[in-house]
Amino acid sequence: MDKIKLPNRGGSDLYLVNKGDYWKLEGPELYGSYLRIIGNFPDRIKAIDPPGGPFMSIDSVYSGKRITKFEWEEGVGVKIYLEDETN
Repeated sequence: MDKIKLPNRGGSDLYLVNKGDYWKLEGPELYGSYLRIIGNFPDRIKAIDPPGGPFMSIDSVYSGKRITKFEWEEGVGVKIYLEDETN
């Protein structure tokens, strides 16, 4: 699975896209918009909230994959780490 479509109140096409060892949030509504980051930036991100949602936190599950960690990298943005929910 390389792409997971996320629910969005605004009807935007918002996806988690597999980038190898991490996933990234992508969608046309993110460009030129904001992404709310919750926690101590940049070391201890606890949750992110894109425009129209979904609010995504540690242990949130999408298509059988659970969020285990968020990490910030300059030039990349928020890296999202997922594992199979059964792990």
